[in-house]
Amino acid sequence: MKKDTVFKTLEGKNDVLKHYDLFLQKWALAYEKLYVNTRYGRTFIGSVIDLNGIIFIIRV
Repeated sequence: MKKDTVFKTLEGKNDVLKHYDLFLQKWALAYEKLYVNTRYGRTFIGSVIDLNGIIFIIRV
């Protein structure tokens, strides 16, 4: 893994992302996955809009 990551191993990263995906699948809300280029590099964003029009943004 690159030094500028919070994950110590690729296996650890994949495990965290797997649990994150399972968490999102349990929601009854539709969500969108996208990546945004920031000054810190490529950042994953998950956005959710509930039935009341409230937007939740999850950054990993």
